[in-house]
Amino acid sequence: MALSDDDPHRAPSWLPALIRAPAGGVVTDADQPQPVPSVAAMQDAAAAEPAGGEERLEMLPLDAIRPNPGQPRRSIDEGELHALAASIAEQGVIQPIVVRPVPGEAGRYEIVAGERRWRAARLAGRAAIPALVRPLNDVTLAEIALVENIQRAELAPLDEALAYQQLIEVHGRTQDEVARRLGRNRTHVAHMLRLLRLPAEVQEMIRSGAISVGHARVLVNVDDPVALARRVVAEGLTVRQTEEAAKAARPAPAPRGAEAPPAQTDTAAWADRFRAALARPVAIRPGRQGGSLVIPYDSEDDLASILARISR
Repeated sequence: MALSDDDPHRAPSWLPALIRAPAGGVVTDADQPQPVPSVAAMQDAAAAEPAGGEERLEMLPLDAIRPNPGQPRRSIDEGELHALAASIAEQGVIQPIVVRPVPGEAGRYEIVAGERRWRAARLAGRAAIPALVRPLNDVTLAEIALVENIQRAELAPLDEALAYQQLIEVHGRTQDEVARRLGRNRTHVAHMLRLLRLPAEVQEMIRSGAISVGHARVLVNVDDPVALARRVVAEGLTVRQTEEAAKAARPAPAPRGAEAPPAQTDTAAWADRFRAALARPVAIRPGRQGGSLVIPYDSEDDLASILARISR
């Protein structure tokens, strides 16, 4: 049976090649190189690193290493960590972690991949750990950390969404760039980002596993996601049942002629009516003759949802 990435008993077959790789190469904390665009896309970012020394393999004091503050994964299973610590206490650490020098702090390093091995080594009472030191910039560090977790299928949905948001807001990537560089579909990235719009109570339900990502995607489009989320948990609704409940909760359209439309000059009232009908923010921009109606959207699926509402 193949050993896991954090099993210290055997160095993976790709490690010697990784150590010999040129500075423009990219390393991830996975058992084998993954044939997905995300890993290949890391190479051009790493190649753009400013000169800061070549990579090297050495034993580093554990106290000279710190975790990556931008690590996408927010939690580590304590049981697995203690089991790994017991194995390290017995066999030592064979597979090096990957670190980068901390800019402006001589002799200090930041973890790129292998945080669990570093934590387990501390629990095991080790003083030092083998590490591959590579100069990497902040953007490449963030992307590699995210790719590592995605490939290992260990990232919680909201952690994945927050990592996408960080790449966009902090590092200036677009949704298209994030999707392309990480081997993801742009629609998937857009859907994950929309989860961050949900209220804190609903997000906590996602984190705890009380509701699934499928449920959450439905809740993003309802007026009261908290109420429906509570009902999902209380009644054990499936995603399909949640979709039906969301449709039933939408207010019925007013009978024709029952309400006089606002005057054409009352753009605020018109905007309110469009927001209620489309369940999303809109903007009306009057001009000298007519004007424009602006309806923002996140993806093609979002456009389809807008069209469905308009066509009803």
